[in-house]
Amino acid sequence: MTKQAAQQIRQELKKEFPGVTFSVRTQNYNVVRIEYTNGPTEEDVKNIVNKYEYGHFDGMDDCYKYDNHRDDIEQTKYVFVQRNIPEEIQQSLYEQMRMKWTALMDTTSIDQFVPELGTGTPRRFVREFLAKMNLTNGLPEVA
Repeated sequence: MTKQAAQQIRQELKKEFPGVTFSVRTQNYNVVRIEYTNGPTEEDVKNIVNKYEYGHFDGMDDCYKYDNHRDDIEQTKYVFVQRNIPEEIQQSLYEQMRMKWTALMDTTSIDQFVPELGTGTPRRFVREFLAKMNLTNGLPEVA
């Protein structure tokens, strides 16, 4: 069943996101792993593939809850999604943001200000910002 679920996932992702290359692999009998570079957000992909999971693991009760069973598609126990964003895209966005920031704020650099916001390092801020961006057509210019 996991292999059939992986095939269905592969077909649906190809249809929904043409031009994006997804690696859809089975791991043991209960896991499908999806990896891709750039493309749509992880949330957009998860919204499509979550239906292929029977349910979810409930850490409070330390058990798996079968609360998503469907008869119309093949399913598996777990579907994991990982989106990879190359370092050069992260660096490009960081440089764009740093230049915009410098133009707006003449006394404080983004490297000094971001940690004061409580968001960690500027690099982490950039990664979190990118996680919410659709990169199917590359990195857009920061307005």
